[in-house]
Amino acid sequence: MKPEVSRDFNVPTPIVVEDRIFVVTENNGARVFSIKQADMTKPADMTDKNDFAFTLALESSSDLLSGDSHSPVRIGKWVAGIDRDLVILDPLDGLMEIARFEDKSLQGYVSLMVDGDRIWASTGDGTQLLLRVSVGAIEELGRFRALDGPGEIFAHPAFYGGVLHVRGPTWLDAYSVSR
Repeated sequence: MKPEVSRDFNVPTPIVVEDRIFVVTENNGARVFSIKQADMTKPADMTDKNDFAFTLALESSSDLLSGDSHSPVRIGKWVAGIDRDLVILDPLDGLMEIARFEDKSLQGYVSLMVDGDRIWASTGDGTQLLLRVSVGAIEELGRFRALDGPGEIFAHPAFYGGVLHVRGPTWLDAYSVSR
């Protein structure tokens, strides 16, 4: 998966969708690679790092999503990521844009979590967004601000037992969350 544009960190979070791998990096955008099984008629020499049981072939690429240090998430058969907006792409259909949600709180660092058709976005400025995704639309279901001290939030939040845990640079908050 060598990137076309040099000086890319090339440390994407890969997402498997059927027989494809989706990745997104800052300088090379979103890419989908198809997984091809290698010729298994000859024995593999596992000491040769280039002798894998599969190969990857670039299937599609797009500049609609070029996240900087954001990890995309899978939501059904689609993928969601941050590129100044929340962008939903279809990796099985040439990275076609399914929906886009614009909000100024998404301009900095954002962590995403998924449950069914919902996305929880936790932003660097403390904004917590609950969104519902459908074809052509992203509906905001709720928001609040979780910032109990100085600095930005760079830690991924966690849910446990109906409680959202948000950690800032010098603090930890817990919020009861129910449907």
